[in-house]
Amino acid sequence: MLALFMLFLSGRGGRYPPPRTMYLNAVTTGNIVGNNYAHVLPAMQNAAQISAASFAHHEHNIDVSANSANQFTIINAPGLLKPLQELELSRSVVAACQTIDHLLEMVLPHVHVPGRTRLGLNDVLPFGFALARGAYFPDLHWDTDWSIFPEADGFNLWYMVELPQKAAKGEGSMFLAPSETTSHVSDPQPVQVQLHPDGSTSKLLHLMGAVNPKLPLHHFANIEDMKIRWQYLNMSRGEVLLMGKRVMHMSDPRPHLPAHKPKIRVGKLRRLAMNVRVLIRPTPYAPVPVWLGHPYTRMLAGDKSFREPQSFEVMNVTHRHALLFGYKTAVAAHLARDAKKSRG
Repeated sequence: MLALFMLFLSGRGGRYPPPRTMYLNAVTTGNIVGNNYAHVLPAMQNAAQISAASFAHHEHNIDVSANSANQFTIINAPGLLKPLQELELSRSVVAACQTIDHLLEMVLPHVHVPGRTRLGLNDVLPFGFALARGAYFPDLHWDTDWSIFPEADGFNLWYMVELPQKAAKGEGSMFLAPSETTSHVSDPQPVQVQLHPDGSTSKLLHLMGAVNPKLPLHHFANIEDMKIRWQYLNMSRGEVLLMGKRVMHMSDPRPHLPAHKPKIRVGKLRRLAMNVRVLIRPTPYAPVPVWLGHPYTRMLAGDKSFREPQSFEVMNVTHRHALLFGYKTAVAAHLARDAKKSRG
């Protein structure tokens, strides 16, 4: 039954779409051009280096409720290395779903929502799966996808499959940037940070093109005023980062900057990472409140009659993997139900 559902979901003979390489390269280039890293490079160079070993003697259970901030840990999960390496080539929908389920079974004991009992597979809805090479989001942000589910508890998973090549000289992974400033950690919607040539920074609403020009939320005279604690993911293959949705992070841009010798061209960094977001349902199998006006749902729904909702919708996503490879199938089904109701 799972295989049949996945074949229907993918519409591609059981294979999910390949990484959108041209898009990712364009995003990487755009972020590098749009940010001036000169004033943050010293902090990056001196960042604390963290890995699974950094948490070996600490409690591995993080709060992933909607209002939590700066919650993250790293654990070892080497048993999934081979399946993820094979997925890069096979792009098998069934294998991807099975691999994500295995990973969730490993990590769910390490997350909690206050007031909830231990979470299981029926409590979660993984979405936005990606397995791609490169360091493709070199701007400080927390993920815009969470605007689609603004009230949801949840967390991100980021699994290191292959390290950057030797020419990267230990760079090219990812930075976490937890902050102690209240204005930074309490944002109800995803944000991104722009680094200006004069050393100042702007915090912007992170809606991926929905607001043009981007809506500024706060301006800092310098990066130090954000009170960021730079931490570099010096992870080994087979380690996985778990972080609450409101943790600022960014791909490491340094291999692509002129100061790096040799400079590695965008699209040529060999780092391979898997990332997926995990929404926690209000109760097992429960429908989830969703905002269908986000650009990602527009783009992936592929429906010219898509309308702007006046309020939150409640989407009854019954199958755990329905949003794993995008929102198109679930959104289209939701709209079809609405159309049927309107016809009486």
